[in-house]
Amino acid sequence: MAAEVMRPTDFVGGPEERARQELQRALEFFAGDPDWAGFVPPDWRSWSSNLQLMVVLLYQKAGGLQLLPSLFDARAAVDAFEASAT
Repeated sequence: MAAEVMRPTDFVGGPEERARQELQRALEFFAGDPDWAGFVPPDWRSWSSNLQLMVVLLYQKAGGLQLLPSLFDARAAVDAFEASAT
């Protein structure tokens, strides 16, 4: 694109934004699960990204689910969230 001055991620969001969106979708799924919804506090949307990620990873493990396919490396996901927070 334009002599590489602009990248596709300038228009659709980079990996950090995609990870954040994927995490939000996973949390919505978790919060809507009838087996777990009673344990979800009303303020979960205000939790830090790291806490949200930890909850989703634990939920995945407990349920044998794969909600974050592009975040298969949890350490890389945490690093991405920490980098975007600074």
